[in-house]
Amino acid sequence: MTKATANSTLPKPCLGYPSRSAAIRALRAKGLSNHQISEQTGIPRSSIGALAPRESKEPRSRPENEQNRSAGYKLGQHGHLSISVNIEIRQMLRPFAAKRNLPLEVFITDLIEKIAEDGLADAVMDDGV
Repeated sequence: MTKATANSTLPKPCLGYPSRSAAIRALRAKGLSNHQISEQTGIPRSSIGALAPRESKEPRSRPENEQNRSAGYKLGQHGHLSISVNIEIRQMLRPFAAKRNLPLEVFITDLIEKIAEDGLADAVMDDGV
């Protein structure tokens, strides 16, 4: 059995998985949102990205025919849709991510998920539909 040191902790089993990170990855693979994962596991949504980042930190190679865009979307790693947000918008959102101690990409994803899950798109767009 592994012993915890002063600077580390033992993995915490979750939903039959050996760790909370493993549970998060498995639930994501089933298509669950961070909100749904939080509800099923009891892990705060703000901790989910830290325990299991969505994508590896390794740089990905771009196909030769992919255009550089300031904003848009493409099919990304693991079949997830990747949305690019222009730098000005990213800079505006950075303080909100920092306030929650979240990486910017995780904050943007959580923001979009929250808007969709709570039916807030009309309120955000202020179109009254």
